[in-house]
Amino acid sequence: FISRNLSVRMNGKILCVQLEKYNQNLQELEKQSKSRNQIESDFKKAARERNDILLELFNAYKGEIQKINESQSELKITIDFKGDREDFKAEMKKDFKGSKITDVKYQSLCNKFRDYVELIEDWILYDGEKIRKIITNSEYAKLDEKLQNQYPELLQKQVQNKVQIYYHGKLLRHHSIGQRASALILFILMQSNNDIILIDQPEDDLDNKSKGKV
Repeated sequence: FISRNLSVRMNGKILCVQLEKYNQNLQELEKQSKSRNQIESDFKKAARERNDILLELFNAYKGEIQKINESQSELKITIDFKGDREDFKAEMKKDFKGSKITDVKYQSLCNKFRDYVELIEDWILYDGEKIRKIITNSEYAKLDEKLQNQYPELLQKQVQNKVQIYYHGKLLRHHSIGQRASALILFILMQSNNDIILIDQPEDDLDNKSKGKV
């Protein structure tokens, strides 16, 4: 919904192309025959540049959200950089299935590492120093095997920003279907690039309070 702004969409496409380039750089670093110090330096540089691209995209989204929040008082949207920890934990459980790591330890890994790039950086450059403080040696041995088999693919995965929508101070998902429909109509009406809006039976699913305004 935030990509409604054309300039943001175009910038987003450019940034995504750049992001893909840095993802490829990260995958190639370990394959190159360089000294450990050079590998460490290059890995950190590529990871930092990749993160800068993600931050630029995030700030573009954040700017659009700020406009929405300032234009009215009924809806409020928040966004947290790489904040979807539950999704990251679910991805870990799927990618490291069979490692016998418990849910509590997966949660600790999610709290320690913001994304797979940080986790793999610890694994490649520091022999898993931070990871080993969370899981046992036997669990680390299984994790090490899985990382060796799939780390290039894992480097390309992104932890999603966490977006939450509040309607009258309450999370939208905790509202009734009718109230959610009211919030959606309000959001649509706020879009400055919508010259004409066609809504078939707008009163459907609306709560009684909102129907009086339609």
